[in-house]
Amino acid sequence: MSEAIEWDHELIGRYWEYWSRRVDRHSEYFSNRYGDGIVQFLQDVVPLKDRRVLDFGCGPGFLIPHLLDAEAKVNATDTSSEAVALVTDKFSGLTGWEGAHVIEDGRAPFENDVFDVVTCIETVEHVLDDDLPPLLSELNRLVSPTGIVLVTTPHLENIRFNTMFCANCNHEFHWRQHVRSWTADDLRGRMEAAGFEVIFCRGIDFKMWQSQHRTSVKDL
Repeated sequence: MSEAIEWDHELIGRYWEYWSRRVDRHSEYFSNRYGDGIVQFLQDVVPLKDRRVLDFGCGPGFLIPHLLDAEAKVNATDTSSEAVALVTDKFSGLTGWEGAHVIEDGRAPFENDVFDVVTCIETVEHVLDDDLPPLLSELNRLVSPTGIVLVTTPHLENIRFNTMFCANCNHEFHWRQHVRSWTADDLRGRMEAAGFEVIFCRGIDFKMWQSQHRTSVKDL
């Protein structure tokens, strides 16, 4: 009988280093498909021009061009050194780009309260149980007291439906390394426990904020 894979930091790191090299599959990244909509959604909440923004868990950097187009001052972090090297090479020298850094031991190399906006896009579903409270605490440390944090994650995902099987090692695993499914109430509770005041938390379709479908938070 197959067993579920037991993810640890080493396995997760190897998994995402592999996907960072799979340029042919980068179209599947959420922020690549809906980066425009995510930033448009943010713009409904806070104007991004001249705001200092951190994309926490930036991956290959698909959200960054949309943040730069909004004239934000953009920083990025990731646990993957390959991802950080990729975005550094891609965006160096562009107006508004302030740089990318590796997250080490769960901590980004910035002082407290230095960002107006922190985004954490499609990340918390990947984080191991023991690492989740420190991650949310780190987001709270980085954002200014009057700033905004945007956390997105799949809503009510059927984890079992997206499970794959490895015939070589006889283990099952989520094909995108998700370790939990979230509801809006779950996420709200976790954010509040981490010290955030939650002003909006519900399942939405970011496609509705893409340029060709433009809607507004006020319409919800």
